[in-house]
Amino acid sequence: MVKATFENFLEKYPNYQSLKDDMGAKAVFEMLSTAESISASVKAIEDDEPALLPHVRVIEYLLANCKETTLDLNNDFHKQGIGRMQCAILEGMGYEPNVDKKLPKWCNEHIKEAMCYDKQ
Repeated sequence: MVKATFENFLEKYPNYQSLKDDMGAKAVFEMLSTAESISASVKAIEDDEPALLPHVRVIEYLLANCKETTLDLNNDFHKQGIGRMQCAILEGMGYEPNVDKKLPKWCNEHIKEAMCYDKQ
């Protein structure tokens, strides 16, 4: 098991280098990489739900309250970046992306779908 860092994420997905100094992106990554968040993601995966499902409202809250961010939930590239963050974290835990799945309408107005994972 390898714990991912924000720097690992940027190395794995160099298209997101523009987020290198973005406080909102760092905050989202740090939130997703806590033991509590990883546990919630694993529970979602075990329930055949997208790994981001337990986190979408927290992500929206973090970004709405971060004054020093360019991470925009109306931007598809940025939303994909959040999914890539989740992927970088879970791959280090032995999970691999499987299929995109629609999220329930109640959970977020911006993130409409997210990745489900399989244990390797």
